[in-house]
Amino acid sequence: MMLRSDGTAGWIAVGLLVSTLLTAGCTGTRTRWDVLGSYQARYTREDGTVELVTSGAYPTGGSITSDSPVRLCDVHSVTWELRQNPEANKLSGIATDLLRSLCVTSPNSVSGGHVIGWGHPGGDATTLTGIRSDLWQVSGTLAVTGYTNFNPPEPPVNKEVRSETASGTFSALARSPDGKTARLDNGIFTFEIVIRTQPHNPLG
Repeated sequence: MMLRSDGTAGWIAVGLLVSTLLTAGCTGTRTRWDVLGSYQARYTREDGTVELVTSGAYPTGGSITSDSPVRLCDVHSVTWELRQNPEANKLSGIATDLLRSLCVTSPNSVSGGHVIGWGHPGGDATTLTGIRSDLWQVSGTLAVTGYTNFNPPEPPVNKEVRSETASGTFSALARSPDGKTARLDNGIFTFEIVIRTQPHNPLG
């Protein structure tokens, strides 16, 4: 390449070379662990109406997707989502704290928990979101009847593998300070951890 007297062409060439090296050197992969849960149960609402609910479940207070390894042995609390239309002062979920984790195949006990209710944060009537309440008493049972750890290697790029699975039965009862109750009975659940590897460029 011919250099101009002011060196412009040379600096452009150097800049392109550095940019190419940085991009190539920083392009890699990202591995993520996804915790996927679901359940089915007989749901009795606070007003006494009953329906069969099929919905999602996830570790309480934890990320459903993580860049760090996640194991079902780390899960000691589960939140059961209640599929219903968002409405102020109605429940959107029941969280159950467990004496043992989801990788222990034996009868378990619910040691406590809390509820999540639809509400207006900060009194903002235009926003409706889930708000935690520790005023309700939560009890119940949970039994992991099946657990498998596949111990897989990290998958190739754009692939996924199952790492762990757990299944079992549960019940949950939430009681408000004024005596209202919401309960999940005859529940069955499944949890699995899926590992995914994808291309990743931190500069992009």
